[in-house]
This record gives sequence, structure tokens and C-alpha cells, in this order.
Amino acid sequence: MARRYFVVCAIVCTTAFSTAAIAAEPPRVVVSIKPIHSLVAAVTQGAGEPTLLIGSGASPHTYSLKASDARAMQEADLIFWVGEGIETFLRKPLASLPKSARVVELAEAQGVMLLGHREGDGWEPHTWRPQPSADRFDVDKGERARRAQL
Repeated sequence: MARRYFVVCAIVCTTAFSTAAIAAEPPRVVVSIKPIHSLVAAVTQGAGEPTLLIGSGASPHTYSLKASDARAMQEADLIFWVGEGIETFLRKPLASLPKSARVVELAEAQGVMLLGHREGDGWEPHTWRPQPSADRFDVDKGERARRAQL
């Protein structure tokens, strides 16, 4: 899962950074939640730190955008978010961004498969991963279980 997002982030960030290199200043990158921040920060290492909207302990389901968040989004060159299923509070602010801002909705990225709701947990689609990774995970999990029984 993380590998696919890392690749998507790397491609988009590389494009943004090559444009920013011409302008001689690092691109302003905003990310919605901590897991995305970790991936994007790994890609952008040495070229600026992405701005995180929702810090640790806050929920994207109940978050209210602060004025500083709105300002960071308005000034951003690139914004990463999961999508409306998780961050409904971003729907309107994203619609009001300048045309120059690039917005990457990871739930809609090519190769990403959203998983359905799990029993007893109304918090999906929090986990998603590309199908090849899902197949490998299941095989690896089965292999570990088999070895544990030996």
C-alpha cells in the first residue's frame, strides 16, 4: 500500500519540484493527514517540508479548517489528500483554490483499490492498497502461519 502511494507521490512531486527548481524556491506542499505527510516528506526530503493540516490526535472526520490552514492551502503549489470519503471538510476549500494549485486525490489515484467496510468497524475506507500488494500480503500471511505451525 505505502509503496504505491510513495510512487504516486514521487511522480507528482518530481514534476512539481522540477517546476519549482526553475523558480529557485521549493514548492509549497500541503498534506491532509499524518500518513500522507510521512510519504510526501520522504519524497520531498531536502526540498522543503510539507505542511500538515491535521495533526496527531485530531480526526479528519470532525476537523474544522483553521485560518492558517486555509492560507497554507491558498499558497500551496501541490496538495495531497485522501478524498471526500475521509476529509469532507476539504471539499469547499479545495474548490476555491487558484487554478495553479495541483490537487492529488489519492483515493482516485490509478492502481488504488479501496476496500469495503469491515465488520464492526464503520471507519472504512481507511485501509486501501493496490491489488498486487493485497494478494502478496495474503500469501505472505498464510506462509507465516504455516511456518509458525512447524
